[in-house]
Amino acid sequence: MVNLKYWHCFCNFVQYILIFKKMKKVSLYMVVLFFGIIGSLKAQNVVYPEVEENAVEEVENITEEEKSENLIEEPEIVTEEEPEVIVEEPEIILNWENSFRDAVQKSRIEKKPILIYFTGSDWCGPCIRLKETLFKTEKFKDFSDKNIILYKADFPRNKDLVSPEIREANNELVSRYGQSSFPTMIIVNEQENVLGRKDGAYLADYYYNFFNEVLARYK
Repeated sequence: MVNLKYWHCFCNFVQYILIFKKMKKVSLYMVVLFFGIIGSLKAQNVVYPEVEENAVEEVENITEEEKSENLIEEPEIVTEEEPEVIVEEPEIILNWENSFRDAVQKSRIEKKPILIYFTGSDWCGPCIRLKETLFKTEKFKDFSDKNIILYKADFPRNKDLVSPEIREANNELVSRYGQSSFPTMIIVNEQENVLGRKDGAYLADYYYNFFNEVLARYK
């Protein structure tokens, strides 16, 4: 592109040359005129377009930098997660009698049969499963509280779980009723006579048929 200011300067310069040529004083006046025009341009603080363009670019760059520095970061919104509420089911506590003698005495008072449950609580797999599927349910608790007296004849490998006296009494029950497998359920009346028995493990619902059949004969 042609610099307009220089072009204007050049046109004026040519005009003056033509004038001085007629006056036959071209060489000296031409030089004086040229430097005079250049000097006047400098005195007027003429800025060349190239410089102005560079200056504009620098100003634009500075402006962009200032904008980026002055940007205010929006705070990150952190939502608190609600803590998970764990609802614990109430523990099922059955009314197992402390000894077989206590069970017999309660049976005579309440006129209910006795369920003797032979188990190995810390080693017998089927017994442990039966504890979860049958004994630790609201259904069995409600049924037993209304209809039968409970006694657990436990034979754990950890001898600290059962006192020597209770273990001896449980061994007498094994001999009296011919118990030989785990788990075993034997239902007796207040005279300690057998009303029914189930050897081995079954589905939990199957036991209620067994219980009801025995209760029907007991009454």
